[in-house]
Amino acid sequence: IIIGLSQWKYFLGFPLPSTEHVHELLGAVSRGIAGSRPMPLVLGLTWLGFLVGTRRLAVIDRRYRILALAAPLLSCAMGALLVWTLPVLREHYGVACVGPIFAGIPRLSAQDLYMTWELFDKIITTAVSVALIGYMESIAIAKALASQHQYDIRAGQELLALGLS
Repeated sequence: IIIGLSQWKYFLGFPLPSTEHVHELLGAVSRGIAGSRPMPLVLGLTWLGFLVGTRRLAVIDRRYRILALAAPLLSCAMGALLVWTLPVLREHYGVACVGPIFAGIPRLSAQDLYMTWELFDKIITTAVSVALIGYMESIAIAKALASQHQYDIRAGQELLALGLS
């Protein structure tokens, strides 16, 4: 929910604070709604409608399934092309465009690999949470496939395979 709500800043056209609390995010939206810009909202809702519409069209008629699969890429390309070809959107209506994308891979140094207990304490709960969620997702998919194809799974074997991968 937080991730979805944090994307509202792109639709509304004004910055929202990074927070872990829904009520704070909703409060910031209600306080800043008067300062929202209509053009980013119109464009965002248009693109959202395109994505939802192509998905529904693919459900209704399977011939359009490839369009639904390509819709996110198409919408990104169309949006970038639109903002690039119409500078008035950037200059007058405040529609943001992707800035420069740097080529190459950042250099890795020994200092980047240095781990302190303070850093370890910060990341261990997130790392364990991500690992558990990944394991549960893997087990859920395995159980769904096992029920379709009538075979048994062993959770320990799944954990070993996930760890090895």
